Amino acid sequence: MPLLGRAREVTDARRVWRPYLTIALVLGLLGWQLYVTGGACRTDAPTLMRFGARKANLGFPQAPWRLFASVFLHQGWWHMLSNLIVLGVWGACLEKVLGRLEVLALFLLAGFWGSLFSDLYGPSVLALGASGAVFAMVSAVLVLSLLARDWPQWEGDAQRWLSVSLAALALNVVSAAGFSSLIQGARLD
Repeated sequence: MPLLGRAREVTDARRVWRPYLTIALVLGLLGWQLYVTGGACRTDAPTLMRFGARKANLGFPQAPWRLFASVFLHQGWWHMLSNLIVLGVWGACLEKVLGRLEVLALFLLAGFWGSLFSDLYGPSVLALGASGAVFAMVSAVLVLSLLARDWPQWEGDAQRWLSVSLAALALNVVSAAGFSSLIQGARLD
C-alpha cells in the first residue's frame, strides 16, 4: 500500500496546472462574437442591440439583462482582441492565485457593475464589451501583488505582476484620453 501512495505523489507532482476557466472564457467570448456577427466579427448597431448592447433607456432599469449580455459583445476585432489578450494573461494569473470559481465570480460581478456604472454615469452611446470585467482583473492582480506578495501561489512573481499591471492600467488611461482627443466629438464609454 505505501508504494501506491508514493505513486500518487509522483503523479501529482508531474501534473501541470492549466488555466481552464480562462481558456473557456476566451473561447466562449470569441465564439459568441463570431455567432452574433455571422463570422465577420464586426456588425451593425441593430444586431448588437438585439443581442444585448446597452444604450440610453435600454439598460438599467428598463432591461437589466443587458447589464450582463453587453459584457459578451464587442464592436470589432481590435476591441475584442484587446480584451481577450488582457483576459487571457491576467485571468490565468488570477486563476492560479485565487482559483477558478473566484475568477468567474470576479469576471461576472465586475462586468455587471461596470455595465451598471456605465449606464448610470456614462455617455449616451452604444455600450458593450468586457473592458470593465478584464480591467477589474488587472486591478485585482495589482492589489494582490501589493497585499499578498508572500502567498506561495505567486512563486516570487508578485513584483513582476505589480509592474505589468501598473503599466496596463496606465496604458488604458492614456489610450482612452488619446482616443477621445483624436476623435472630435467622441463620447467614449
